[in-house]
Amino acid sequence: MSKIFKKSFVSLVKSIYGPEFVPLHRPIFAGSEKQYLIDCIDSNFVSSVGEKVTEFEREIADFTGSKYSDIAIVVSKELSADELIGSIKSLKQADLVDVNLFDVYEGEHIEQGSKSVALNLTYQSTEVTLTDEQLAEKVSKIVAHLETNFSAKLR
Repeated sequence: MSKIFKKSFVSLVKSIYGPEFVPLHRPIFAGSEKQYLIDCIDSNFVSSVGEKVTEFEREIADFTGSKYSDIAIVVSKELSADELIGSIKSLKQADLVDVNLFDVYEGEHIEQGSKSVALNLTYQSTEVTLTDEQLAEKVSKIVAHLETNFSAKLR
């Protein structure tokens, strides 16, 4: 990463939050986002906890062109999240850079023998900024794939 880009990135973050440090939580980053944050952390400008995390992550996503979508699906209790994630990745969908599990729920409002699995899908194009419509189309293809192959139901 060039020093000029690093300085402009840190300047962007400081313009959003001021000269104080920016508190963060454990985020999920894709593409170059992780390196950008490492540079900020190495400069002692940000930490890993605090109240402005969502706003900061949204600004980082806008800056890098990343888009995120969370989906929650109900599937058989016997099905592992790794199987779902592997199946999604096997689609080799353009611009899908990461798939992460963030919640599994069994209990009230979920049919017996089933569970709800919540996944975070991260998209980032190196060529264009993805529109919300493009993101929705990509996510609907993944949901259709899960419905067809695992009898998943969107929650």
